[in-house]
Amino acid sequence: MFSEIGLNMYNEEGEEQNDQDCLSITSIDTNLEDLETDNLRKYEYSCKMLDVSSDRQMCDLLQYDNITITARTFCFNDFRAFFSTIEHKTLSTLNLSRNKLEAKSAIFMGTSLSMNFTQSECGILKMSSTCLANNYSLIKLNLSWNQIRGRGAVALLRAFEVNTGIKDLDLSWNGLGYDGSLALRRIFKINETLTYLNISHNNTDLKAAKVIAQGIAGNTALESLLVNDLNE
Repeated sequence: MFSEIGLNMYNEEGEEQNDQDCLSITSIDTNLEDLETDNLRKYEYSCKMLDVSSDRQMCDLLQYDNITITARTFCFNDFRAFFSTIEHKTLSTLNLSRNKLEAKSAIFMGTSLSMNFTQSECGILKMSSTCLANNYSLIKLNLSWNQIRGRGAVALLRAFEVNTGIKDLDLSWNGLGYDGSLALRRIFKINETLTYLNISHNNTDLKAAKVIAQGIAGNTALESLLVNDLNE
């Protein structure tokens, strides 16, 4: 099922699109014995609706519960087509490192990890918000070596105020900065699921480190925190 969160939709040129520009998406009934075929159909249909080419290697990956896609450099619609397809998949590990994911993709993921709304007539062209919100099988998420910073970083991190599935999160080599540290402080006070977090090489200075430390002080779940390479 595809759904929306009522946010504005933008095309690849950054131009806002109206609801009239959205094409309707019909839900596809899922039977366990046809799950692999169903995921393939969803992916190919999503690609068609978003006007991007389907990728044969991506199709092959949908059969696995541990997915690694690195050094791909997704365009935004390409990323949405894939991410929206895995909403009903059983995933334990998702590695999307080194894909040059930026703010729009990070915001999309953050919404997906935290929200759950009703089905929309516009579906994927608005936002697929049920994608991983109820996917409690996903335990390990690797988003290292991307370009997640600013409002994208904050939107992604805020998802972990409510997401109770992911235990292992790697956000190293991005650009969380001070704004990210403020979001992390709140996460540490709320999230009781994360046990491993890597935020090394994220433009974190001593001021940001102190903010993070304030959050950690009351956290009893986190077992390992990596914060290498602090800036002076």
